[in-house]
Amino acid sequence: GYRSARVAVFDTLCGRLVHDLRPESRLGDLNSATAACCQRVSQLAAVGFSDGCVRLVDLAGGRFVGELSDHADAVTSVCVDPVHEHCLFTGCHDGSLRVFD
Repeated sequence: GYRSARVAVFDTLCGRLVHDLRPESRLGDLNSATAACCQRVSQLAAVGFSDGCVRLVDLAGGRFVGELSDHADAVTSVCVDPVHEHCLFTGCHDGSLRVFD
């Protein structure tokens, strides 16, 4: 991750930057991206941030398309269920775990 909230999306086949995204945050410049996970089938990524939000990124369109803000502290991990790809697990710095379906 970056020390900023910057989310850089790269084309791994040619190694070039495709999208450079920065979300709005209640922490402003103090927000940082802390974890990321991509779905195998769809063009979505889930990115955790230090402001307690998980933001969904449309990788093809290069924009944020959703926000999950259930954590009270920094999101430290995000993971898509490999069997049920509509399920997202998130972990928080305070030790809590959330499951989004």
